[in-house]
Amino acid sequence: MKRILVIGSNGFIGRKICKVLHENKLNIFESNIGHRKNTSIDLFNEESYTHVLKKFKPDVVISTAWNASIDYLNSPENYIYFKAHTELFRKSYEYGVDKIVGFGTSNEYGIDNFNCHESISVCEPTNKYGYYKYKTLIQLDKISKEYDKKYIWVRPFQVYGPGEKSHRLLPSLMESLKSLSCMSISNPNRILDWIHVDDVVNAIRNLMLEREVTGIYDIGTSIGHSVQETVKEFIKISGIENDKVKFKNTAAEATGLVCADNIKLFDLGWKPKYDLQSGLRSLFNS
Repeated sequence: MKRILVIGSNGFIGRKICKVLHENKLNIFESNIGHRKNTSIDLFNEESYTHVLKKFKPDVVISTAWNASIDYLNSPENYIYFKAHTELFRKSYEYGVDKIVGFGTSNEYGIDNFNCHESISVCEPTNKYGYYKYKTLIQLDKISKEYDKKYIWVRPFQVYGPGEKSHRLLPSLMESLKSLSCMSISNPNRILDWIHVDDVVNAIRNLMLEREVTGIYDIGTSIGHSVQETVKEFIKISGIENDKVKFKNTAAEATGLVCADNIKLFDLGWKPKYDLQSGLRSLFNS
């Protein structure tokens, strides 16, 4: 594996991936995604990336690009990203790429599964984000078989850490604490598998360095924490007293998504570096 094209390198996870790959002295072509001037590749413009595929001749294509707006879960843009990735995958294999690394989501499993496992669990997405991510996987699997090529599909669970979008829960909480402003949390009983972005990126690096690794890989800690527990822990770490953070619907039934304790990554010897407390402390101090 010598040449790697990263699409979405200006994003939350994409930036971290590029940093880690550079540290491993790999030949990286970074490409931002979006409507900015002077971007090298536009995911929605086939000509822009086929030019790079021809000239750079990557062995691996990674795309972290996807809609990250505040209403991303049920945005109609999820369909647009699905269609764009289908074309990207096909063109990548056409131009000689050996392996594609695609990004899924725990939302593919639906809304309630405390023992998610990539080899066993049924995917029953309940929002457009999970649905179109899963459809993207189906297309990637189909296209890879047509070209007799490899792929890795990673499913990170609740990723957090420095660089996360400002509208997400923990950045919003941090801003609320610092400004002593009000914040209402409507899903305090939801249990999630919180995983630090550095652990996600290190897992992806390990998968990529194993030449024969292919298929679907969940990325999580296998330990669930409720939103309320996570928020209270973050407030405790901050040392900021703010009684304006309120929890609603505290009597609601607990639902959530947590990966199993025997996912394939664990079998490969990977373990997360951060537990919830140390990860939140790292975020606060960043």
